[in-house]
Amino acid sequence: MDALSNWTADEILLEHSRTVVWLLHKLQAVLADGAVRATGLLALFYAAVLFTEGIGVYMQQHWAELLMIFATASLIPIELRHLWHRPGLVGALILLANCFIVWFLYRVLKRDKPYAHVARPRELVVGLGGTANMDGGRGLLDALGSLPCPTRVLCDVQTLLYDAPRLYGTQKGATPAQIAELEVELRADAALAPVAELPGSGAAGGLGAALASLGAELLPGAPALLDLVGFAPDGYDLVVTGEGTVDATTREGKAPAEVARRCGEAGVPCVLFGGRVTEAFPGVETVALSGEPARARDDLVALGLRLGACLLDAAG
Repeated sequence: MDALSNWTADEILLEHSRTVVWLLHKLQAVLADGAVRATGLLALFYAAVLFTEGIGVYMQQHWAELLMIFATASLIPIELRHLWHRPGLVGALILLANCFIVWFLYRVLKRDKPYAHVARPRELVVGLGGTANMDGGRGLLDALGSLPCPTRVLCDVQTLLYDAPRLYGTQKGATPAQIAELEVELRADAALAPVAELPGSGAAGGLGAALASLGAELLPGAPALLDLVGFAPDGYDLVVTGEGTVDATTREGKAPAEVARRCGEAGVPCVLFGGRVTEAFPGVETVALSGEPARARDDLVALGLRLGACLLDAAG
């Protein structure tokens, strides 16, 4: 406090500022008897809390949101005590503002984190397939950023990333020029280059590669799903499977190919139908339907009747 007294007495610095002198003397009176050190320590602690809170919010950590509410709410008892000893409109307005801020932060946290009380899963399983994108999962990476836990990705095909535009671009409506452009875009993405040669990286328009770049494990999806539903062709006289378009990509690990493989190993006849068939699948009977969506029901009924008649004939 002696230093503060000497500074306020400096006529050169404060010669024409009686208001500043008056304020400093008031400050000296308020912070007498060691209160300066206590106030400084309190200010340092609160600054550390705010700094920690800022880092946590930047890292999108749930605890930082809770700390934000705690830091704001911790001021309310102090403001209540001040208002009790020195009633005033300004103090009341500050107290009401802080109460509103705490309530608002709590409502936002409750709305945005409805399942925050649920324990974080030990493992995440993602199924990929049947998408219309061909962007290497760019939108997913922008929104996700990181995986919450160890992740397994069940891919519908084993296609590599840079082969995806050529194999699936036409199915997804891309022109030959656009297919070439899509491949150039995928090859230009440096973040996906380390995982571009992984089987399944081209699944779902490159979503496989996007998830692998975050540390996910890519696995063949068809075997895992068939095991999950307990599919085994043993004991059946005939197995029927199909997809929209039967072509060279059917052998890239799709579910119909896995069904046909298991039927071949078990010696059970298998029929594979498609709305369109551009390439017959080896080892099974491949049936092409009309390819007209409006006739899909009639096509399947006709196929069912034909296969049923064949079974009856075979049974004698």
